Amino acid sequence: RLYNEVKGLVIITAVLKEIWPRILEIADAPLRSRMEPEQELKPFSLNDLKIFFSKSMEAFWEDNNLNPPLYPLFPLNEKLIEMIYEKTQGNPRNSIKLCRRFIDKVVTEEMSVEELLEAGADIVATTKPRTGEVEEEIIDFSKPREVIKKTIEEILAEEEYIIDVNPSSVAGASLKSIIKVGESKEKKFKTQMEYKFMIGKRSQTLAASIEFEGKKWGMEIPSIKTFDRSAGVAGYYAAKRLKDA
Repeated sequence: RLYNEVKGLVIITAVLKEIWPRILEIADAPLRSRMEPEQELKPFSLNDLKIFFSKSMEAFWEDNNLNPPLYPLFPLNEKLIEMIYEKTQGNPRNSIKLCRRFIDKVVTEEMSVEELLEAGADIVATTKPRTGEVEEEIIDFSKPREVIKKTIEEILAEEEYIIDVNPSSVAGASLKSIIKVGESKEKKFKTQMEYKFMIGKRSQTLAASIEFEGKKWGMEIPSIKTFDRSAGVAGYYAAKRLKDA
């Protein structure tokens, strides 16, 4: 609707390559026809990463009304940035992710800059393919509590899951569940996201529609921010749209 009603509008969607097919499922045929071919982000150069990090930290100090340190790469250093670049091969997402994790470790005093550099060197020297045997960890209790060090590879492997609950995502997940149940019963449902219909001269939209053997069902997901008055209003208009459709 926004695309159709606003002139000179360009919508840029930046997502993971694995997520993109799910985004395409939501788009209708007219919108897909207007889409340009997908593009992949160019990897950072080492200089790109240094500039990005220093500018990001500069914005942080300014936003928090703090005097910026003399060294622009603080709390990390040039060697750590170079190590991050080598480990991620300039992948923008992984580079940013590793920078954030390293900052967390330094700021929370879980690891010092020197320990991070040492851990990075150990990883390069000891990377081996996994074998069936798992060596028992030896802990020296005569020393202070050892800091648990995760390898850079393990940090990068950790996925950050963000559950974005909105009408589209809930409707999409519900439709997928309905389709899956139908397949298990050898029944094929015809489904459509963002089902549009007219009331007089006004266009209305349901979250989704389901059709099977000549029967139709509508699905509507009311947007409820708080469970007070707004919940009742949202629920009422959602039910009204279902009835009107």
